[in-house]
Amino acid sequence: RFTVVLPYPQLKTVRHVLAAHGGRVVGEDYGAAVTWTVWLPHSRWRAFLRDIAETTAGVVRPRALPAENGP
Repeated sequence: RFTVVLPYPQLKTVRHVLAAHGGRVVGEDYGAAVTWTVWLPHSRWRAFLRDIAETTAGVVRPRALPAENGP
């Protein structure tokens, strides 16, 4: 899981890249910027990070969240 903070103009682009990698938004907050918690298949996260950096010219930089333990 990752936290993704993005400006509103990047919303459609990031949603498209996330979907292309089989990811989904599992938490969201809309304030001055959009903050999403996203889930990605383990096999796709590296490609997602690469494509987000490329597509948004480095504006959007997802942060990995600590792994969850327990049920």
